[in-house]
Amino acid sequence: MASGRWNKRQGDEVARLVELTYGRVCWLCNLPIDGRVSPDHVIPVSLGGGDSIDNLRPSHESCNKRRQAKPAPAPLLTSTRW
Repeated sequence: MASGRWNKRQGDEVARLVELTYGRVCWLCNLPIDGRVSPDHVIPVSLGGGDSIDNLRPSHESCNKRRQAKPAPAPLLTSTRW
């Protein structure tokens, strides 16, 4: 399922770019992603974040939906695990 920000083709391309850049480990729960990578905005768009690859990280769709537009927890913002 593509993000509401992108059509299906664009969403697939963004997901692939995020996967190639950061791998297949969810940045929110630190578990491997078996299915499709769901690009998550580090700084949510509603809080001023953009769609650049620097602001996107791989996540499970369920982790991404659970987080919604909340700011990322501080340990994730300073972590080098991604």
